Amino acid sequence: MEDPLDDLLALPQHQSEVVHSDDKFQVHLDVSNYRPEELSVKMVAVVVRGKQEKKDGHSWVSREFNRRYSLPPDVDSQALTSTLTPQGVLTLEAPKMEPPGDQAVEQMAVEDKSGDQ
Repeated sequence: MEDPLDDLLALPQHQSEVVHSDDKFQVHLDVSNYRPEELSVKMVAVVVRGKQEKKDGHSWVSREFNRRYSLPPDVDSQALTSTLTPQGVLTLEAPKMEPPGDQAVEQMAVEDKSGDQ
């Protein structure tokens, strides 16, 4: 059986795939050149940032990327999770919220203030 992430691993660095299905919102992002401590995910929209600095002989080499994803309004942003595979693919995933169904109707007593008794 073929791993669905194999196709993503063949993409150029920092390519991403966004899945917006009936039950979830998901992002796969190739971050294979970054260590987990060099990555951050922020919830304004969804912002993924990678920053790396390395000493290269007598100088420093620095690289950085930022990716911003807008969350669809029907996604439960509080349930967003992120996982990093050994191949360096960061997956962000959040379930869709249940559409508002029929609300339970609560019966209320009507207070009579008309003075008629």
